[in-house]
Amino acid sequence: MLNEKEKYNFIGNKDTKYDGQFYVAVKTTGIFCLPSCRARKPLEKNVIFYDTKKEAIANGFRACKVCQLLILKSLKRLYLRDFLSKALVV
Repeated sequence: MLNEKEKYNFIGNKDTKYDGQFYVAVKTTGIFCLPSCRARKPLEKNVIFYDTKKEAIANGFRACKVCQLLILKSLKRLYLRDFLSKALVV
């Protein structure tokens, strides 16, 4: 598990490695993003990390328009992985 400093250093790299494992919320804009979002990296003092998108939404953040499709795509990928792992067990 990454600490907050490691998470902050990772965002902005446009690497999907941690997509779905944590979400980046930006206090000044009211949005949340995937770590791989291509939007400009926010200042560290303006960032809050959440483990789920549900937590971010419950705290008043909305999905970033830049990576909103990526969020849907990553959820679809996670769903498919879960579905396939259960199907292979049978």
